[in-house]
Amino acid sequence: MHARPAQASTSSARSVAQSVAQPVAGAPEILTEILGGAQIARTIDRIAHQILERNGEQPIVLLGIPTRGVHLAQRLADRLTAFTGRPIPVGSLDITLYRDDLRRRPPRALEETRIPAGGLDNAAGLGAGLGDFIERYIFPGGELLHVSQALQELARAGLEMLDVENLRPHYARTLWAWSDALEARLDQARRILHAQQGPEQGEKTLRAYRLYLAGSALAFEHGWIALHQILAARPTGVVEGAVLKGAQSDYPFNRAYMYEDRAAARAAPPDMLP
Repeated sequence: MHARPAQASTSSARSVAQSVAQPVAGAPEILTEILGGAQIARTIDRIAHQILERNGEQPIVLLGIPTRGVHLAQRLADRLTAFTGRPIPVGSLDITLYRDDLRRRPPRALEETRIPAGGLDNAAGLGAGLGDFIERYIFPGGELLHVSQALQELARAGLEMLDVENLRPHYARTLWAWSDALEARLDQARRILHAQQGPEQGEKTLRAYRLYLAGSALAFEHGWIALHQILAARPTGVVEGAVLKGAQSDYPFNRAYMYEDRAAARAAPPDMLP
C-alpha cells in the first residue's frame, strides 16, 4: 500500500471524497497507508518494552479480545518471550455478551474464551507453560479450562454449583505412580512405540510422556495446576418437598452421605465388600 499525494485543487479533493463515500463493489479503495509492516513491528516492540518496564519481573498473562486482539496478544507474547527468555501465557476473552451496544449490532457467533492453565493470578509460570505443552503434545485438541471458567459456564447454562472437590494432591500421587510404572518399564515401552511409530517418532513420544507424567506430578504438588471435580444441578424451582427446604434438588447440601457410605463399607464383612 502507498500513500497518495495530497491534492491541491478543490475539485480533486471533492472527487476523492466522492470515491470514498461511494465505494465500488468489492474491496474498498485504500487511500493512505497508516502503518506498514515494519512500523507495526516497531510499535509492538515498543508496547512490549512498556509492559516490561511497568511490570518488572512480575508474571505476565495476556488475554486477547476476539477477533483482532487475539492475534495482537500472541504477537506481543512472542516479542516478550524474545526479550525475556521466558514463556508468556496467552489466552482469549470474548466480551461480546457484555457489550453495551449488543442489541444495536448484528449478532455475531461467539469466539473461544480460553484462560491459560495457570490462571490469571498464579505467580508460578511453569503451570501455564506445562498446560501449553500438554495441549500441543499430549492431548491435541483438548482444552484445559481454569475452574473459574468452568463454574461461570455452568452458571450461564442455568446450573447451580453444589459442590467442588479439589483433587490436586491426590492426583499428584496418582501421576507419580504412573511415572514410576513407566520408568520401571522403559525398555518395554520403547519396543512398543518403536514398533508402532518407528524409532525416531517412538523416542519423541516416549520423552514427551516421561516429561508429562513427572512434570505434571511436580506441578500438582506445588499447586501450579489443579484438578477439580464439580457437582452441579439445575434447580427445580420447587421450594417445598426436597430433602432440605429450599434445596430445589435431591442434593442434601452436606457430605454426610459420603462418610456414611465409607463407614458402612468399613463395617461390612469382607465377603460383602464389592
